[in-house]
Amino acid sequence: MGAIPPDELLRLWTAEQPPIERAIGQIVQHLARLHVALEQHSQALTHLRAELAACIQQPPAPRHRSASARLAKAETPHRSSLPSAV
Repeated sequence: MGAIPPDELLRLWTAEQPPIERAIGQIVQHLARLHVALEQHSQALTHLRAELAACIQQPPAPRHRSASARLAKAETPHRSSLPSAV
């Protein structure tokens, strides 16, 4: 038999329906599940922190302009070399 959901357990407890031993057993089951979930989340967080640290420590890859972009820039005359319109 699985654990009764916490809200249902609370409803039963306030109605004084489950025996104390059964209520404690249900609480222990929930506690065990929460412990497992907490451990899993803690491990995932540790893993994500390590990945983030590795990303931060890696220098960004240099951004190179393509050859066509360099050529286009070289072919564009500078303002000072253009004849002025009078």
